[in-house]
Amino acid sequence: MKKIFYLFILAFNVCFSQLKVSEDKTEFIGKVQFIECSKINDQINFTYNDHKFTQIDVYKNFQLSENDFNELYKIIINNFETVPNDPIKIETPKDILYLNYTKNLGVVSLQISHAVDKNPELIGITRYLTKKQIIKLFGKNND
Repeated sequence: MKKIFYLFILAFNVCFSQLKVSEDKTEFIGKVQFIECSKINDQINFTYNDHKFTQIDVYKNFQLSENDFNELYKIIINNFETVPNDPIKIETPKDILYLNYTKNLGVVSLQISHAVDKNPELIGITRYLTKKQIIKLFGKNND
């Protein structure tokens, strides 16, 4: 009787299984200093280790379309030449990004702040990135 009961439970679990094989294709674009960029189907995904948390690893991410990805790259690179005094606010359909530029000892660097789900209380930040690191992150090494 126990064997029949176990077979019944096993068959019941298999019938209602929620697992399925994903058909998503992931393409690696670039990675620097705890931030990675990859393409999943038609979306560009940025995953970064939130720099506010130094003792633990807290990863956050935001997505962009391919057109928005290219536009963001142009905005970032152009502002390395003329460093803005105030952060640049970029709104995506789901999140808000703030591009914070700083210049120390003649080197311009960028820190991206990310308001998750457009919530001003939930902000993640990346580490400071140089122009060379941005070029690598966006996979533009050959340009």
